[in-house]
Amino acid sequence: IQEVENDFDINFFPEGGSLIDNVSSTVAFKAVNLSGKGCDVTGELFSSSGDLITTFKSIHLGMGYFTLKPVPGISYTAIVKRSDGAIIETGLPESLPTGVTISAFATLDKKLFVTINTNEESLPSLNGRNLDLSCSLPNLISNITEIQITSLVNNFLLSVDDFPNGIMRVT
Repeated sequence: IQEVENDFDINFFPEGGSLIDNVSSTVAFKAVNLSGKGCDVTGELFSSSGDLITTFKSIHLGMGYFTLKPVPGISYTAIVKRSDGAIIETGLPESLPTGVTISAFATLDKKLFVTINTNEESLPSLNGRNLDLSCSLPNLISNITEIQITSLVNNFLLSVDDFPNGIMRVT
């Protein structure tokens, strides 16, 4: 019999794929036990300088989210506690100096509200360039819209009336 120190694990998923310096992002998480089943947790997020940034707790089956605006040169560590007292400490993905984040949600009037954020370092290389915003389902690209990034926060409203049902990926 081998003793296991940490009998649960947690992963962090920045919305849009990556954390970007100075851009506020939603970070989802999922905590699972050794059997791979979600387990409820609470946690505290600390900066590398020891400051408490935020607290968080799972909403359902070990899943939840919080908001983070990463500061350049600072790393972040989560101390996560399961309901039975087991504790793990783990780092968040490092933030990138340039890039964009993307978030999307469906409105009640059948529209897709897409927000693309960037930072001061990225804006000059994106400003005025034509980019493709793709909405797809598994094995099906449903919509490609040409967009332009002109500011740090860019909002787009797309009609989803003719999109098929399912989980959509916005890229």
